[in-house]
Amino acid sequence: MLSDTTQIEQLRCHDLFRPLPEGTFADVCNQAIARRLGKGEVLFHQGEPAERFYLVLSGQVKLMRVMPEGREKLIDVVQPGQCLAEALMFSAQECYPVSAAALENSQILSIQSQHYRQCLSQHTELCFSLLATLSQRLHRLIAALDTLSLTNASDRVRQYLLQQADDEGMIQLDMSKRLLASLLGIQPETLSRALHRLQESGMIEVHQRQIRLMNRDALLMDAQSGRVD
Repeated sequence: MLSDTTQIEQLRCHDLFRPLPEGTFADVCNQAIARRLGKGEVLFHQGEPAERFYLVLSGQVKLMRVMPEGREKLIDVVQPGQCLAEALMFSAQECYPVSAAALENSQILSIQSQHYRQCLSQHTELCFSLLATLSQRLHRLIAALDTLSLTNASDRVRQYLLQQADDEGMIQLDMSKRLLASLLGIQPETLSRALHRLQESGMIEVHQRQIRLMNRDALLMDAQSGRVD
């Protein structure tokens, strides 16, 4: 049961809970569980029953999948204000297809999936809100898969920068460069070399975890042409 006012407000602000009537939202809070995860602590393992979904309040949670050959592949990094495992409520898949673990000390809220589904059956407008949220997440994951499909490491870096930049060409990295390299399926030193070459060419400026696109058009042309540096 949630009693912390700040946690309740954070939950209420999320798209999946904002449309809930007060009584229904109170029921969700009564069944929600607040958890703290230490760095590296596992939230759930791949293959476990998918009975709950989660909202990250602070910290970062990584999603990873063990491949058939035994290699662990980073799938996504979930940031504060984002949910994870919510889409499984509507699939035939009964178990988590990935594992989740805290990248740093994190605070999360755990929500019972079956109870939330019951709430959806009573409130049509909430269903549309959920569809919009899941659609955004799907597009983000598809973009990530498209980036990984590029065989050249430099192409992956350029495509990622173009996807993440805001309208002013600014990118604030919310993860370490080592973790970003893993997300892109390349080695950390390969990422460093690619960023260094782009900076030398005048296409980007790098200041710690902040990157500015200096020539978006040239970067886009290189990404589309598959140029190898």
